Amino acid sequence: MIELKHLSKVFPTADGDFEALSDINLTIGDGDIFGIVGMSGAGKSTLVRCINLLERPTQGEVLIDGENLMELSPARLRQTRRSISMIFQQFNLLMQRNCLKNVCFPMELAGVKKADAEKRAR
Repeated sequence: MIELKHLSKVFPTADGDFEALSDINLTIGDGDIFGIVGMSGAGKSTLVRCINLLERPTQGEVLIDGENLMELSPARLRQTRRSISMIFQQFNLLMQRNCLKNVCFPMELAGVKKADAEKRAR
């Protein structure tokens, strides 16, 4: 389960602070698939990048199965990211592979057996 609790992200600019995310609370259950849609500049990419801490939230908590990612060591965070699947806007899919095969590809590179990768991807 992914939980966001009071998540905010502020970017400093020359004109003052820009609040990209404000007090986001969200729960995504195990096996749920979510799409994040909205206008350009609405904070979609920032939200996704905060979920896996590619962008660090200014405040709030990001919990995966009850574990606060903000408190993890860099090595443990890298390990945890391996269990999170995300496709970004510029997703650079391989044209010769279908959607399932594209999702499986990074797992196969990491040494996951093809059958296990397909099971996780489904």
